[in-house]
Order: sequence, then C-alpha cells, then structure tokens
Amino acid sequence: MITGMCRYIAAAALLGAPALTVAADAPTPSKAIQVADVSTAPCNTASVKALGFITVGRATLYRDDCVAREPLSPPLALEFGYKREIPGSAMGKAASVMIERNVGDELYNRLAARIEAFNNAYRDINPGDRYQLLYAADGKITLLYNGTEVASEEGHDFARTYLQIWFGPDPYSDAMKQALLEGLQP
Repeated sequence: MITGMCRYIAAAALLGAPALTVAADAPTPSKAIQVADVSTAPCNTASVKALGFITVGRATLYRDDCVAREPLSPPLALEFGYKREIPGSAMGKAASVMIERNVGDELYNRLAARIEAFNNAYRDINPGDRYQLLYAADGKITLLYNGTEVASEEGHDFARTYLQIWFGPDPYSDAMKQALLEGLQP
C-alpha cells in the first residue's frame, strides 16, 4: 500500500509544474447536473486543496435527494471547478495513487487496466475549467471535461472504487470528504 510520504507526492503531482495562470476563484458550481435521466442538485461544496493549504478549486456533490439513506448511492455527481493550471497527467497519476491506497490489492489489481484507461482521459486544466464525474443508477460512471465526455466505465464495482478517491477511508482530503458529506448521512 501507499506510504504517508506518497500522499505528499500525489498532492504535489496535482500541482505539476508551477502554475502559470491562477484565477481569483474557481467557477461557480452548476445549478443542477443531469445524471442519465435524473436531475441532481448541489448538496454540499468544499475547497479542493493541494498539500492541505494551496486552494486549487472547488468540489460540489450533487444528488437527487440530499438526505438519501446512502449518500454515495447513485445517481450522484461530483463537480470540480478549478482556479489553477494543473497537468492532466498529474491528475491521472494522483487518482491511481488515491484509489490504490483506499482499496485492497486484490480489487485494485483486478480493476487496474480499467482505472488506467479511465485516468488517461484527464486533460490539462486551465483556470475556469470543470470536471464532472457522473454516477448513474445503472452503474455507469462518466467523466466530463467542460461538458464533453472524455471517459466512461460500466459497473457499480468500478464506480464505487473510483469514488474512494474522495470518500474512502483514507481520502484525498478528510476535510473535503467531511464537508461534502455533511448532513447527508442519517
């Protein structure tokens, strides 16, 4: 599994090369996001920080029911709005590290090729860009970059595993996880 030092390496990878452009703030969260045939609304928002102190954007969790019995059951969406440049390759590498540290070796190894293919879809981020991760009731998970689909995978096992990046036992940020789930768990 991944050591504590690798956490900092993964967070540093999110920053990539020194940012050339930084916006004053991340884009405002969307008012609603369509997941398959279900409209979802924002439940909670949190800052996205690299290394625990550099704000790189904002994350918002969307659900059709913000008081759902299972807050991570589909349909749901996660939207990330960015205020800094971040290399897409750094996003993919960091996502792999985060998944590996949150799931057992057997599950990670079984899904590794699919995770790598999904993560290869990340594009370079500029201030004002958005990623949306949509998890539909049929188990399909879709990654959108500025509204355009760049990756999708089928199966609840893959979707739940991918969400471990932000909601696993050792997430990208405990503070972000808590803020996004605040008030959603019965």
